[in-house]
Amino acid sequence: MRGGFTMANDEKLRDYLKRVVAELKKTQKRLLDVESEKSEPIAIVGMACRLPGGVAS
Repeated sequence: MRGGFTMANDEKLRDYLKRVVAELKKTQKRLLDVESEKSEPIAIVGMACRLPGGVAS
């Protein structure tokens, strides 16, 4: 009788772990999809001007 009880628990645990792993894989795929959508080039632009004579305006 104990063997049957253990087998049922083993099956429940295996089914639970299969569901958790499947959900984890789906979540990882969604994360990769979101990260790849947000990827775009970034441009850093700067400009400066120095004039002689202490120009104030």
